Amino acid sequence: MVVLIDDDTDDLTILRDLAGQIGLGHPVIGFDSPLPAVDHILAAGSRIKLIIADVNMPKLNGFEVRRKLIESGKLFADIPFVFLSTSLTDEDLKKAKVLKAQKYYKKPNSIAEFKEILDEIKFKNGL
Repeated sequence: MVVLIDDDTDDLTILRDLAGQIGLGHPVIGFDSPLPAVDHILAAGSRIKLIIADVNMPKLNGFEVRRKLIESGKLFADIPFVFLSTSLTDEDLKKAKVLKAQKYYKKPNSIAEFKEILDEIKFKNGL
């Protein structure tokens, strides 16, 4: 299962639709709030193959989501985790590296660019 987490419902819809079009090889589920996403991930365990999350979200940002999963054990720490955010600062990149994210992407301005990012993620993860 591939989990998408983004509080921007437009971006979430685009990601979910594109993920379906390019075929990630696993069911895709999207969450517009990080709290139920974390609950779902913890309950699903080894069925989660990839997580793509926004950084700037209310209640729990993407870095906090990643940290919470790492603290939940090796199984969750080893799930490939990709950040996709409108912000791209040196500080954000350092945080992503410390949290051992697979990659940090700046959100693109076009659907074609979103597709390129998902294609790269698919290739990197052998999906």
